[in-house]
Amino acid sequence: MNVGWTQVALACLWGGMVAVERKAFLQAMLSRPLVAATFMGALLGDVGSGLSVGMLLELFYLGTANLGASLPENDTLAATGTAAAAATLTAATGAGSTPAIWSLAVLLF
Repeated sequence: MNVGWTQVALACLWGGMVAVERKAFLQAMLSRPLVAATFMGALLGDVGSGLSVGMLLELFYLGTANLGASLPENDTLAATGTAAAAATLTAATGAGSTPAIWSLAVLLF
């Protein structure tokens, strides 16, 4: 399976939507790393990669202290980018969703 422009467009639209949802609109917690990465994996056809990367990044997110209205920088960008990279690497290699691919995506993003 080749990654086409439709997958890139879906990834960009989802990443942009959760970035806006994070602070400016609705705030239904869709921008949390677990939710954002899992949906990104589902959009790109690899829920396992999205869920696995999302679980790891959610643990990092839970370890930060949110004081008042301040939010940590770019946790949503990291979650959506890493999940998209993991799903794309899985599709490109054809090896299936493996911890090695998830680790590579986390190290890259």
